[in-house]
Amino acid sequence: MEERFKRYLEEQFRQIAPTKAAMEYRISLLNKMLDRAQDLRIKGISDEELIYGTVVGEFGDLSEQLSVYENKAVKKELGRRVAALSAVVGIAYIAALVLSYLIVGVVTAVWHPTWLIIAVGLMSGVAAVLCVSASRLLKKKAYVPFRANVAAIEIILCVVLYLILQLAVGLSGSYMVFLAMVAALFGVDTVIAFVSGSKFKWFEFPVFVEVLCVMLYVMLGISLGNKGIYIWHPTWLLCLGGFAVAIAEAFVMLAKRTGDKKKEDKAENVAVDESYWTRWE
Repeated sequence: MEERFKRYLEEQFRQIAPTKAAMEYRISLLNKMLDRAQDLRIKGISDEELIYGTVVGEFGDLSEQLSVYENKAVKKELGRRVAALSAVVGIAYIAALVLSYLIVGVVTAVWHPTWLIIAVGLMSGVAAVLCVSASRLLKKKAYVPFRANVAAIEIILCVVLYLILQLAVGLSGSYMVFLAMVAALFGVDTVIAFVSGSKFKWFEFPVFVEVLCVMLYVMLGISLGNKGIYIWHPTWLLCLGGFAVAIAEAFVMLAKRTGDKKKEDKAENVAVDESYWTRWE
């Protein structure tokens, strides 16, 4: 019986690639078949042909099972290769950054702020990985994690920009990047909400406008205040921008719904009138 099972499995497994994993799977199936045959014997079945046919029939169509198995194995192997390649590329990228930093430092004898080569390079690499992840999430229409990825990319890029402006360029007031970042986060997220058709898009829009107005108010107040120009009053009125937009939006949506309702009522009345004038019973 064991030899018959072996010959059957050998014939079936010729349909897929002869890998070590496939051989292990073939051995596991043989053991399951032998265990099932022994169970049938214990239950009182002595006809070997009946046992063989029953066991083979219970395992179903191996062609389909092996096809599914091979596809999973190929994907798993491909995933391992991609992970290994990604690790090699990552290590090579980090080594290149460190080597560049050392070369620049030795040649110029300037170790600060040349360390930004490593810091900015690493953060840019993380942003690139997040971009790839975001593109995959977008294809799957997984908008919530996609929006989180986009926000993380924006934060990383703003930190990179701040480090360059502050340490490499020496620009005063470079911290303003973080104030602008807050408005940018809400702005990009609002655009994504409209593009993806989010239910909360009309709520997010006035919130974005409010955040933008507040950030503008703070940035103008600080930048002009450093020059002796104090405009905190009455520019605080900018902070009411979000509320003004929200109120205007509410009126527009209310007017739209009222107009749609009137159109529906008019259509119903026309239908009723037409029905009345053409009815003779």
